[in-house]
Formats: sequence, C-alpha cells, structure tokens
Amino acid sequence: MALNDHGFPVISCGTGLSAWETRLSSAISALARASASGQLWLGLLVFGMAVARPAQAAGDPRCSRAERLARCAHPALTPARLGALARAARRPSHPLFLVDRARAIPADFPLARGSTWRSCRDPRPGALGDLVCLPVPRTNRFTALRRGAWDAARPRRSARTHDGLLVGHRGRIGFKAMLDAGLREGGVELFITSAFRPYAVQAAIFEDHVAREMAGGLDHGAAVAASATYSARPGHSEHQLGTTADLTYRAADGGLPGFGRFMAHQMRASKPMRWVRANAHRFGIVMTYRHDRVAATQYVWEPWHWRFVGVEAADAMVACDLSVAEYLEHLHRAARPPPFEHADRILRDDAAVTQPRRLIVARPGERVTARWWVTNLGSRNWSALVVRPVVVADALRDVPSEPRLDGCVPVFESTRLERTLVAPAAPGRHEVVWQLETGAGAALGELSMAVVVVRSDGQTR
Repeated sequence: MALNDHGFPVISCGTGLSAWETRLSSAISALARASASGQLWLGLLVFGMAVARPAQAAGDPRCSRAERLARCAHPALTPARLGALARAARRPSHPLFLVDRARAIPADFPLARGSTWRSCRDPRPGALGDLVCLPVPRTNRFTALRRGAWDAARPRRSARTHDGLLVGHRGRIGFKAMLDAGLREGGVELFITSAFRPYAVQAAIFEDHVAREMAGGLDHGAAVAASATYSARPGHSEHQLGTTADLTYRAADGGLPGFGRFMAHQMRASKPMRWVRANAHRFGIVMTYRHDRVAATQYVWEPWHWRFVGVEAADAMVACDLSVAEYLEHLHRAARPPPFEHADRILRDDAAVTQPRRLIVARPGERVTARWWVTNLGSRNWSALVVRPVVVADALRDVPSEPRLDGCVPVFESTRLERTLVAPAAPGRHEVVWQLETGAGAALGELSMAVVVVRSDGQTR
C-alpha cells in the first residue's frame, strides 16, 4: 500500500490524496462553516467524526458483507464452527438467537410458563428464571438481565481478542465485568438504564410511539410503520431476550445523558462510549444498531444499545467488521428482511461538500483541476460516487474521464473528488456545473467551478 509523507495510506476514488489530508481538510472546512453560521457545536462534531477514523480505500469491503466475510479468517467463521453454533442458536435462550424485524421471540420467553413478571420494583418480582435484578449502583432504573449476560466466567480457551486485548476483567465477562473495568481501567462510570423487557412492556412502549405518531397527523397504519423504524414491535425486541441493555454514563456535569437523535452524536463522541466501543468485545458485548449499518439493521442508529453475544462471536464481529444482523444472518443462513414502509425516514443520503477554490485563473489551453471534499452525512454507505456534467460553457472542455468513481465512502467518512478541465482559447469567465450522485443514483447536489481565461498580456477580453 502506498503511504504519504505522514505514513498514512494514499486513498479515495483514485485521487491520490492521503487519508489524513482529505479528512483534515474536510474537517477544518466544516468547522469553519458551522462556526460562521453560529453552530459551533455541529462543526466540532463533524470535525471529530471526520478526523477520528482513517478514510477507506477504493474497493473497501465495508460496503459489501460478502467481501468482508471472504477476507476474514476468524476461527469463529469456519464452516464447522458456524454449523455447531447455528444448531445451538435455534433456541431463544442462546446468546446468538436471531430476532429482527421479520423473526420473533416466543411471547412468554424467558419467563417460566404461566408466570407473571412484576418488574424489579416489586419485592416479589415473580418467577425470575435466570433473570437477575441489577443492583441499584449499576442502574438508574429497576431492571434485569439474564444471569449469563450480566456476569459469567471467562471462557477457558479465550485469553486474548483478535486485537490482543485481555478478555474480560478479573476472569469475568458480561455487563457487570465491563462496568467494573470501565471504572477501574478507563476511569469512566457506566450505567444500565434499560435491559430486560417482557412482551407486554414492549407492546405498551410500541403503542405509545404509535399514539405519538398519530398525534402528529399519521393514520394508524402509517403510524405503526413509522414507529417500527425506531422501536421494535412486541416480540421483535432484543430487550426481550434479556441479554441486551441500553447504556449511559456519568457526564462531566455529573448528569446521565438521555437518548435521541442529537444525543446519539454526543454519546458517540464522549470518552465513556469511546472506551466501550474499543473494549466491549472483550466482554462478549457488541453494539447492535451501528451508524454505518442502518440498511442492514433496518432501525435507526442507537449507540446506547448493546447486546451480549459471547466473547467468540463478539470478537468475530469486530475482527470482520460485521454488524449483529450481518453476522446472525450469515450464521443462520437467513435472508435479510424485506424492504419496509417508511424506510426513507431512516435510509437517507446526505453530503457536506467543501471546495477550497471556486475560481481558477488559467492561460488558453491550460489544464486546470477542480477539487472538492465530500463527507457522507447520510445513514448508508456509498459504494461509488458519480459526477455528471450539467452545464459546460461552449468553449470550456471537460476532459473525458470515467464519471463513476468506485470506492466505499462509509457514513461520517470523507473522500476527495476532482475533475480536469482545458481552458479555452477565448478569454473571459467560463462556468461548469456537475451533478453529484451516489452509485445508486441518489442526488447529493451540484458541484461547480469558474475558470477565468487570461491572455498572455493578462487581459480577459
């Protein structure tokens, strides 16, 4: 791989600009624009997102689950191991049971048949089975998790993760071990705000969302479809498995941040959640609803939603860059759920474009290059970008080149685009406008450039 003077890869759509230079330039420009518009917080957010992770090279497997699986050699993904796990994971009690928009959990799971769940607020919470009511210092709610997801012994054969991290904390894995390690190793105080939800509780939560959508003007059918983009229907929630928890943390002001679209960005950028993202797989825990896999999960991005899947599977997901949905569909040989109503509410394409020079002065016949930095601010990755000429001055020639620029641009990542023009012989100002689209044909906006042609004596007329 070619490296630049800074030791970073040269990347992105064949432009030859280094990852660091691309992302830093884009981030600084975004910060300046936001500051000028009075939205400094947004500028700082985009700056952090743009610089934090190296940009991806053309052909990056992040845009293709099949490519990621083909390139990954994790022992948990061998045919024999997948077969053994798939047979065991048919039971909802298994950490790798598949539940999604199309596949449901039995309504009475995990409670004993005929028992009633009263919640951990009740001194007699009913037939707990293997559910454990969490101690108040670890949660700001009365909630429960299944015993193996809360606290379990570290598997004997798992001492280190694929990236060399020590598995577990003091020989234990699960949410309790992760919360303990966060405080002792990372200096971050983590809390569980919501964990196990029985079928009836999830039904009440979902109906409340439907009522809110109807109050906003939707009919019942549309309200149900809209609610299902950010809340699971009863029987389809990972919370019912008893192995999933919503996390929050002690902020600098002493408070516990809540949830929501704005808080998702703040939470992702926080020190506690950066520690969780870097270490959760050590404890067998992964984020279900990733910002760059909305198309796979079919739910909005939720950086607070974490699921215990076991150390082996969690390490494979992180090593191979697979979301929970992608891994479980591969494990169970299950098809992705079909398209759903109101997908446009969460599947969107949006871009921030930065252009360092909008006007170029050139001599007749000189070749000039128009450059832009494009940041993916949507909710799905781009496998390619397309630049189509819309308005080209008669005398100005767009040098023929391939309009389609292949190369994965994941959510929150940046890439550099450029087009070469030949200045005409006629002096004066000449305008060019291109249409920017994703490889799937979604319009992202227009790109423009003005070229002022001057004669050898410096005149433009």
